[in-house]
Amino acid sequence: PFIIFDKKRKRYAGCTRFYELDLKNDSTYLGYTWLGSEFQRTGINRRAKYLLLSFAFEQILFHRVAFRADINNIASIKAMEAIGCVREGLLREHLILPDGSRRTSVQLSILAPDWQQAVKCSLQQLCSSQ
Repeated sequence: PFIIFDKKRKRYAGCTRFYELDLKNDSTYLGYTWLGSEFQRTGINRRAKYLLLSFAFEQILFHRVAFRADINNIASIKAMEAIGCVREGLLREHLILPDGSRRTSVQLSILAPDWQQAVKCSLQQLCSSQ
């Protein structure tokens, strides 16, 4: 896990992490992100994702970084697509939630060629425009 710290406000903003690391296949997931409400829609999460994706693709040399979001979490799905994630499909009712209902997740990913050819530059521009 990584702590997200807002240097301007000198406050902790939240956290995020890599999970389900698969070193044999050069793949991981990025998520379990939580941000305090005052830090949402400020650009700090996008900057954190840029740093983590740079680390994943350029230091660890992963080939694939994947993301998941609840199908009802439209804001998260749009945010992931905005940074260059490609929607791959659905994981239908793969988790039982605390209330007993089942969660369907949208699966998205970025591949190393995507990162090198377009996503890195696009995400840099998004981060610098805020």
